[in-house]
Order: sequence, then C-alpha cells, then structure tokens
Amino acid sequence: ERRGGGASTSAMSAVVTTEESSASSSTDIESNNNNLQEVGCNNNNSPEDDTEDDDAQNKFILMHTYNCTTASLMGLGMPTRQFATWVRYYLSSSSIRNGTSPSSAANASATAGEIQDIMNDVSTQQVHWENDWENHVMTLRQYWKDGTLLCEHTNLLNDRGGMSRIKQKRKQEMEQGSKAASNQMNGSDAEEMKDEEEQQLKYEHFRNILGSYADRLVNIVEDELSDSNFIHHGDDDKFTNKTETISKLMSPRWTRLGLRGWIENEYGVENTRALLASGLLVKSEKEQLETFQLFLDWFRGKFPYFHDTCDACGASCKDAPLSELHDDDNVDSASGEMIGSNNVQEGSDVEAESCQHEDDEDNDEFSFVGYIGPSEGEQLGNASRTELYRCRSCSAFTRFPRYNKALWVTQTRRGRCGEYSMLLYRMLRSLGYDKIRWVVDWADHVWVEVLLGDNVGGKSATEEIGRWVHLDPCEAAVDNPLLYSSWGKNQTYLMAFYDPYVRMTSTRDRKDSKIQLVEDVTLRYTNDEIDVITERRGIPEQSVAEAIKEVSYKMATVLKKVVTSS
Repeated sequence: ERRGGGASTSAMSAVVTTEESSASSSTDIESNNNNLQEVGCNNNNSPEDDTEDDDAQNKFILMHTYNCTTASLMGLGMPTRQFATWVRYYLSSSSIRNGTSPSSAANASATAGEIQDIMNDVSTQQVHWENDWENHVMTLRQYWKDGTLLCEHTNLLNDRGGMSRIKQKRKQEMEQGSKAASNQMNGSDAEEMKDEEEQQLKYEHFRNILGSYADRLVNIVEDELSDSNFIHHGDDDKFTNKTETISKLMSPRWTRLGLRGWIENEYGVENTRALLASGLLVKSEKEQLETFQLFLDWFRGKFPYFHDTCDACGASCKDAPLSELHDDDNVDSASGEMIGSNNVQEGSDVEAESCQHEDDEDNDEFSFVGYIGPSEGEQLGNASRTELYRCRSCSAFTRFPRYNKALWVTQTRRGRCGEYSMLLYRMLRSLGYDKIRWVVDWADHVWVEVLLGDNVGGKSATEEIGRWVHLDPCEAAVDNPLLYSSWGKNQTYLMAFYDPYVRMTSTRDRKDSKIQLVEDVTLRYTNDEIDVITERRGIPEQSVAEAIKEVSYKMATVLKKVVTSS
C-alpha cells in the first residue's frame, strides 16, 4: 500500500500491513508499485525499466540505531536527521506510546542542537538488501511490534516485497545447478529461458498481491461480523475483567442500531430510507444513480481526504512556515490548482517527497517522518501502522493511524481511499445490499461497485441481471469508470472482490450464484486494448486466470470459516 492510501491489506496483521498494498487505509490501501526506499531511490514504477546498473546502485538501504536507557530504537530507509527527529519525538511522547488518544497532536519540537546531539549518537550502516535481508528482518519485525522502529516504507518488512531477492536466488541456483546445460544452449535458448523465468516471477508476485487483497476483503467481513461487540448496551461498568473494562472504555461505540443507526443520525432518517436496498432496487436505474450521487456528495463532505493536516494548527504539515512562502508556492504551476485539493491521485501528495532525498544530514525540510507501529489505543481500531508527520509551521507532530474498522473511521473522519472504500462497502452492507464488490486498482486506488439496473431488486437472487456500477467515495463519482484513465494512469490490474457468504443462507445459494468471487475488471476501467494490457503485465492471460482461480478458492474457504464461526 502506498502512503497515499491505497488498499490497506493486512496480511501480516499486527506486524505490518502489506504495502503491495492498502489502506490507506487501510490504508492503509496502505499499494503495489512501491519501490524500496533505498540509497539513491528512483521513481521508476516499471520493473522492466530497471537496468542492471540501476539495480546495483539501489541494493543498499540505510539502517540506523540509537541506544538509550529505556529502549533501543531503529530506523530503516530514511536520512539520519529524519530518524533523529523521530527519536526526539519518541523520547518526549511516552503518553502516546502508552495508548492515549491517537488523534491528539504531540508537540515535541526540539532545537537544532538537541537533534544534532541525537545524531551524534546514531549508528548508521548501509545494508545490502538482497544479501542481508534474511539476517535483519526478524529483528526489525520485533522492533516494529515493540514500537521502536521507524520505517520509510512498511513493505521493507514484508516477504512479498522481495521479488528481487527471489530473482537473485533463482539466478544463483541456475548458475550452480545447470551450468553445464547452460553452456550447451545457444543464445536464443538462453534468452527464452530467461524470459520464462521472468514471467514466472511476475506471476508469483501477482498471485501474492492478489492474495493480500483477498485477505483484506476477509478483514472487512470480519469487521462487519464483529459490530455487535461494539454496540453500547449501557452496562459497561458491569464487566468483572479489568482488562476488558479498560478496552471497552477506550473503544468508541455504536448506538443500538449499529452502522445503520449511525447513517440515520448523520444522513437523516428519510434520506437513509431512500437508500435502503429493499426500496431503491425496485426503482429505475436513473433513480438509483441519482440517489447514490446524492449520497456520495454527502459522504465526501463528511469524510474529507486526509493529506497531512496538522492536529495542532490546522495547516498542511508540508507547508513551509509563512515567513518562507512566496506568493505562488501553494499553487501548482502546471494546473493552477491549489496543492492539497481532493483532485489528486493517491499518493501524489507525499510519495514523491519520500523518494527525493538521500542521506542529507542538513536537510530539515521534511514533513513526513515515517511509519511507526500503532499505539495500544490505535490497535483497538485494527490499525496496522501509523503515519507520523511533523508540521513545518508549528513543529507539532500528528499521527495518522490507518484504521481498518468502520466504527473508528466514522469517529475520526480521517482517511484516504483505503479507509473510505471500506467504510462505503460496510455502509452498503448495512443498508441491505448483497451484491457489492470491493475494487482494487494496482495503480494505487480502491473503490466499490454495486449491482444496479431497472427493477433489479424484483428479480431472482441468482438471476444474472443488472450491471456493476462504479462508486468512488473519495471523488464522489458514480458510474464513471473511465475517470482514472483521464488521470493519465497506465492501468495494469484492476480486480473486484465479492463476498457472498454473510447474506447467504445455504451453500446451495452460493453454488447457484454466477458472481465470481474475484474478477479481472481491468478492461471496464480503461480504453486500452487487451494486447496493451497483457504486454504491460508481462504475463499471459491464462496465468492471470490461474492465479485468480487459486486465490478465489482460498478466499472462499476462509470466508466460509469466518462466517460459520461468527
């Protein structure tokens, strides 16, 4: 997941959310084109564009260590000053580490001398990521669990991000195990073998990422099934277990009607009634689309896209202090739009910043400090990582936990497409919609689809009618599938995930349903021809179909277990 908030996958649960991958939350949506933040980081999104020279320059990553009386702290992938700034924040923010309100800003401003003193005690090494990853990753994951690790990208902790390591290992195996056979090959045979190996690597990478997103849908379903645990019954003081009581008191609560009741309170009873599937799906498609457009307009106003707003002063954390600004510094020179508007692609506001620096010890102009493990209080909302920002205007720190529970997102009203697509999915479920899908764009965005059409609600539950309609809560977009092509994105994979089990009453109903659990919907969202898409992917259509079939089967098995055990 990128920091921009693509799908917030949770393959490693409390350890780390896959960034191949959101959130973004969530995250968060946390996506899959992340490059490791290494020394000499480049901005290539296409692995085919990487030359051997680029690979040689980008195999090292900075690893920092700072030892103090209370803890040993580590940093991965950022300049030393950025790491030292977090160390100063950590040492002065014990209340946050102990799980107080994650939405409050922590002003841990320090003088240049204090930061320099910390930097003098920091030990830094360059780690060869392909060769040394296995030697460090378990230690780094433990530091992450303990809340004593700062990461530039959380995919640095994830096995699924190690495509280059797999490639290197297989290359060594080929050189050692089949050297004699290779000597007998002619040039074309060797090249063909290399292409096949590259295709296999891309296939495995795609299948793993697809599995991560399938896990994310399972997490959304689990959140739906757990809602009853967060409904206020007015008897929280009766818990005999002290730990359980504290956990209950720290958690926000639904009213008696749960998420549906929350929508009625915020959107209005009559407006909510107009959205109910039982009434809306028997109306014309035109009325359905108009009703959803009103709802998404309200949604976007209620849940603004989070960039980096400072909790203390309300400014954008990356904005320079007023004394440093020129008149046109907050206007994009190309488009003339205000920087920080909602009309940006996921990740564009902060992802570029993280790849523009090397280990410049004098650079103090950063606002994104890094990813840290969630506090105890943030973990209650199933946050798997927290983004930390330092405001350049007032020097306060702002935490942005990438929550993966709808209840927490409704309370904080802070998120990106990872959080908001999850919340919209959950809202539609609560309003009675069975045929909805969670859609992931590998180019770092997520949204929802719902099956609509003239009188679709009056048909048989298993009859194949209606059409899937695109709903994007961040853009308040309804039935505009080519929106993302207009952004200039080169789509590679767009996958729709569907859960039939929560609302189904028997396995027979599932067997009769013709809706695929995982479907490749790329062509619906782009004007590109299938040949262009296939070339961009680098693997044949048959391989894509095989991976989808495998992941669908595994997802179905897990979903049935989750539903039957709830």
